[in-house]
Amino acid sequence: MTDSAHEETFRNILANILSKTDDSDLAHINEIALEYNALNEKFGMRISDQRAVKIATKLASAHKSKLELGATVRNESTFDPWLDERKAKVEMRRGATYDRLLIERGWGKSVVRTLGRQTDKIVELLGDPEVGASWSRKGLVIGEVQSGKTATYIGVLNKAIDLGYQIVVVIGGHTEDLRRQTQERLDSDLIGDDTSFRSDGASRRLNTRIGVGRIDENIGTTALTSARYDFSMKTAESTTVNLATGNPTVFVVKKNTSVLKSLAKYIRSTAVGDVHNVPLVVIDDESDWASVNTSAKDKERTAVNRAIIDLLSVSRRNSYLGITATPFANILIADDKEARDLFPRDYIVALESPSTYRGVDFYFPPEGDKSQNINSDIDDFHELLPQKHKKDAVVNKLARSLKDAILEFFLATAERYRRDGAQSPSSMMVNVSRFNAVQEKFSILIEDYVESVGEAILASAGYFGERSDATPRIIRELQRVANAQFASQNLDVRDLGPELQKVAEDIHIDLVNGLTMKDRNDRLATFTRKSLAEWKQRPAIYVGGNVLARGLTLDGLVVSYFTRRAGAADTLLQMGRWFGHRPGYDDLTRVWMDREVIDHFTYVAGVSQDLRNSVAEMRDLNLTPREFGLKIRLHPETSFLITAANKQRAGVKHDSPGVFSYRGKAFETHTIPNNEQLTEQNRQAVLGLLEMLPAGGAERSSGSRNIYWRGVAHETVESFLHDFSLNTKLPTSKVFGIGSSLPAGIASVGRQCGWTVGLMSGSGKHPVTYLAEADLPYDVDARASYRNNVELSEDGKDLRLSQRRLATGGNIVASVASEERAAALAARKKSKSYSGSNDSERELTQSEVLRAGLKSPMLLIYTVSIGPESTSAVDASMPPEKRNARRRLSELKEVPALVMATPGLSEQETREDLESGGTKFGSKYIVNSVYARLELGLGDWDDVDEDEGAGL
Repeated sequence: MTDSAHEETFRNILANILSKTDDSDLAHINEIALEYNALNEKFGMRISDQRAVKIATKLASAHKSKLELGATVRNESTFDPWLDERKAKVEMRRGATYDRLLIERGWGKSVVRTLGRQTDKIVELLGDPEVGASWSRKGLVIGEVQSGKTATYIGVLNKAIDLGYQIVVVIGGHTEDLRRQTQERLDSDLIGDDTSFRSDGASRRLNTRIGVGRIDENIGTTALTSARYDFSMKTAESTTVNLATGNPTVFVVKKNTSVLKSLAKYIRSTAVGDVHNVPLVVIDDESDWASVNTSAKDKERTAVNRAIIDLLSVSRRNSYLGITATPFANILIADDKEARDLFPRDYIVALESPSTYRGVDFYFPPEGDKSQNINSDIDDFHELLPQKHKKDAVVNKLARSLKDAILEFFLATAERYRRDGAQSPSSMMVNVSRFNAVQEKFSILIEDYVESVGEAILASAGYFGERSDATPRIIRELQRVANAQFASQNLDVRDLGPELQKVAEDIHIDLVNGLTMKDRNDRLATFTRKSLAEWKQRPAIYVGGNVLARGLTLDGLVVSYFTRRAGAADTLLQMGRWFGHRPGYDDLTRVWMDREVIDHFTYVAGVSQDLRNSVAEMRDLNLTPREFGLKIRLHPETSFLITAANKQRAGVKHDSPGVFSYRGKAFETHTIPNNEQLTEQNRQAVLGLLEMLPAGGAERSSGSRNIYWRGVAHETVESFLHDFSLNTKLPTSKVFGIGSSLPAGIASVGRQCGWTVGLMSGSGKHPVTYLAEADLPYDVDARASYRNNVELSEDGKDLRLSQRRLATGGNIVASVASEERAAALAARKKSKSYSGSNDSERELTQSEVLRAGLKSPMLLIYTVSIGPESTSAVDASMPPEKRNARRRLSELKEVPALVMATPGLSEQETREDLESGGTKFGSKYIVNSVYARLELGLGDWDDVDEDEGAGL
């Protein structure tokens, strides 16, 4: 047995030991690891104590990971509980084996336990496979990019087979790379056999059992696709398989019309009659891509959509489960009962991410908090290759920022090797153009540069470890990048000599696009699982575009150089391959992108959170997808669409009242006037309001300089907003009643309950001058909120705050009254997902406060100012538009800005609102047909022009 095999055995057994204890003390876990390692001495399987401790430390970290149960909403009229009774009669063998496999891989016991509860809920929603009558169910699972959706649906499938599902189809992506990636995962986690041997007959001669099949050799599964090849009618017909009896049969196929048609034809050909009666489950991974019917004609279907619906019809008992991180297109599907489409009419599940997941909040924190993982200094790249370029663009050199990112990759990979004491998969992504020809040019330049760096590192081997000024240039360059990009890690390049040399020896460049895919697939098809794993251990720089942007997992991704812009929110979010789990090296991950793309990512995160909140709201109100209807907000910039225009065929966009409720939402004046006179007018309006607020009613916030007034008369707030100025062409101005009156939905609750007004203090070092010098009846020590990333509007009349954020969710949560906080906590305890004391102690979220805690509308007043580091001469290398925007904010000095939060509707109000067809709305939204029918009163889509769903 090799050293690596000894380590794997050690890790598996130690993981099982830890799964039987709640002990999370690292010192004690390390002690257990060393004791167990010493016992292995007699069997010749002992590894170094240093490696034993490193493995134990990683397992201990996973042991502490937490996962919460996601929100589930279901259509009660189509659902009958059945799982608890069935589990008492059935041996859940595969489900238990899968749990053990996850434990061996180092998953924390708490996470595995919660995942088990989650998969129980989903498998019950699939439908009872023992119900004999014809039935068809459709659902959707939403989860963040690379957050564990695959692990979830594989857990569902293991249990589904335990319970009687006989035919399993997983649509594993639109490229062979994605399909193979999915097949390899299912080989280990569901099938239990390495199918890469299936095409050469070796499975009869070799022990190919892996994953669940290694743990339980009695698990039997028939696979009619392999890690080397997709489904083939010729191959399938050459085998003797009875789909109706015996072992369950699994197909992992591309999302390709001809493949799906062939599969449906084959399954039908094996039935007695035209249709099977055995339970069929179809998992549609990345279900927002190509599955949605985008045909412009109502009576027609796109090819893939038609093929999936036809595939479901091969069995009278079928269940469709869509999986996606970007469900925008899925919820715009028409839900017409006669449509026979893929609308999730029976259930929607919004998965939570484990505490170790690194997503949007990690990389793009609220404004004011700078992430060390993001570098936006890529203007030199756009000087060489403009954002808008053609496929014949001239590319003859690399930008300095891209070269630094590559050096950063060398350093991050070497540091990972040092920390782990062994080689780990490590990768870098370069996604700078959608054109194959441009990608190829960059691939050649990157390969040349990497080769020169590698040669220089290998030639400097004798200088590593020395403390001399006479060091080679490459070591000085690497140290420069280390000091700039990894300052908090205190990396000393001279201590990374062996690791850097290993990176230099093994690194390779992989061009992944439509032109290289066939050759690449043919080459990878010759690999065994072992040789493929060895190949993946080598550090790699992947260069590509759209093929890299959806579904493909880049193992150990540490550095991303991303200059692309997407015209749709779902496309952009899928491009974020850096999201995911980075155990032990999340501090080394780096993403290079410009401020505008950061802004868009932050927006998309907000939209995704809105969707998840809507699912939770639907669940707590016992509403279904058909009854409730999900809303998707449009980006303030008209060119940035939620999803591709053709996917919005069943969506509608409206300007008139009756589109979107103002209740339970937070709004911000993130666009401010670029005008000294209007800024001074707004300062005077703030002072006028503060003078009217009673000194005796001022509530000082402990731990901050914020001041609040409760129960402020509606007329006082409305008078202030009448005097406040914003560009009346902005959608935000309508919400704040600028140039008109407050929307009725806000005004009515304001008159009834009064307002909370807050004077907010930021991170500024000095008091806000115009407030400090005012003759107010109470002391004010408010500080400015620094905003260094601003941009000018196209007409120059406004300044936009980066990320369109003024407040953080924590600001609103911290501003509610104690009784409102108590009401939100009480609502949490009544929620169907409440799980006890841990939920009571968890910090309230903004959505919880707005939905169930806030009783009065809230107006928070901020002062925006340029940060001190930006008031000096602005960097001459900065693009003129950014330089001008910062200069203007500096000249305006102290600029008032507002946040408004409104209480959500009660359950009774929500139901009355739905029954009325929707009232007191007024914000532009793309909505699905459910929302249009229930809240807009639009019952017939023929009345809506197709153009209306395309964007603003």
